[in-house]
Amino acid sequence: MSRRAPDLKGWPVIGPAIELGKRGPLNVFVDGQRTLGDVFGFSLLGRYQLVVCHPDILREMVIKKGRNFIKGPAYDEFRKLGGEGLISSEGARWRSDRRTLQPAFRRARIAALEEMMVRCIAERLDAVFAEDAPVDVGDVMMRVALVIMGYALFDQDLSDSATATAAAMTEALSLLLARSDQPISLPLWMPSPGNRAVVRALDTLDAHVRLVLDRYRTSGKTESGALLLEMLANARDAETGEPFSDRALRDHIVTLFVAGHETTALTLTWCVTLLHAHPDLRARVEAEVDVVLGRRDPTVADLDRLVYTQQVLKETLRLRPPLWAVARNAVEDDTLGGFAVPAGTWTVGCLYLAHRHPDVWPDPERFDPDRFAPDADIRSGAWEPFSLGPRKCIGDRFAMMEMTFTLAMLIQRGWLERVDDDPVDWVASISLRPARPVMATPRAR
Repeated sequence: MSRRAPDLKGWPVIGPAIELGKRGPLNVFVDGQRTLGDVFGFSLLGRYQLVVCHPDILREMVIKKGRNFIKGPAYDEFRKLGGEGLISSEGARWRSDRRTLQPAFRRARIAALEEMMVRCIAERLDAVFAEDAPVDVGDVMMRVALVIMGYALFDQDLSDSATATAAAMTEALSLLLARSDQPISLPLWMPSPGNRAVVRALDTLDAHVRLVLDRYRTSGKTESGALLLEMLANARDAETGEPFSDRALRDHIVTLFVAGHETTALTLTWCVTLLHAHPDLRARVEAEVDVVLGRRDPTVADLDRLVYTQQVLKETLRLRPPLWAVARNAVEDDTLGGFAVPAGTWTVGCLYLAHRHPDVWPDPERFDPDRFAPDADIRSGAWEPFSLGPRKCIGDRFAMMEMTFTLAMLIQRGWLERVDDDPVDWVASISLRPARPVMATPRAR
């Protein structure tokens, strides 16, 4: 018979809400694993939640028993922004859309974005090195990611926060992020100041997506070669042959934009931070880039040769995964790791802890890109920065290409030398972010 998982300490009714609010959920989960083990639970305002930290149990939840552990209400706040895009849709709707969109993200199709991607990276990095002034690494990498996703999906540069689309996206994300951190949020139909701000930002965003789609349909082309936009607009359901509705297109465009820019920007920011503490490993990246590329721009054909560069990025994603957890909802009574999971339980798979579990990773806090050497055999569930199973991120190839190009092109120009050697702590909300700006000075080679 399955048993109940050990519980975090908490107060009646509110459970560990005070501790979660004061320290943040990931800090509480780290302590929970250390004191209670790889599976533990807690009740928060009457809802039972279960946290799993072991790679094997994570795989059990998402792959082996994936049909019983759905995204459910855990993604309700994101649905206010991304609607029924691939992150938040379920069942037949998700399967149909995933099947329809998958061809657009195969390697051969992603390769068509190479020229635009390289141009955007070069322009942003050249501007940084031309100014020769201290910069916020996170801001630099976010601008690179925004300009790439802006041209790919919106046919315009979104790296300037003054644009209506970028401003609306930023405001909607920040407001919904704040709502997700609250134990209780007012429904959007209630006319509170915060709700009115969310609705206003979403209306602005929706209006711009309609404008972009109308412009594309009128001209039959994009001004900047927004190939992802073209692929989405021209996609047809594999069974019915029908195109996406305007609402479905809007949801997919917004979802891909949200998922596609922050992951890469945060990973590259963390990568600069980690390599600062390991100049010997950065020298290995420089040596590889010099041999493979010299001074020319990278191409898709170079990806298979930039082996160590990608190992560095993969190890960064292991230690600092922007997606630090995946949430699911149990449809029926079940078990995970031998512990009871009642129907309706919110289950949280903590990728941050699975990525450093000592059963898989020796000396898990050490930054060692050779863990991802070509002959490495990585256990399923132990490294899943893009999630795992059938719900794995559809844009993982796009993200790895963008990050590899950006790191290699940065190395070609020089480096962003941090202005201090102090450790950079993280803060975990929806994503794992640096707790403070990472300031650095461009140093040309």
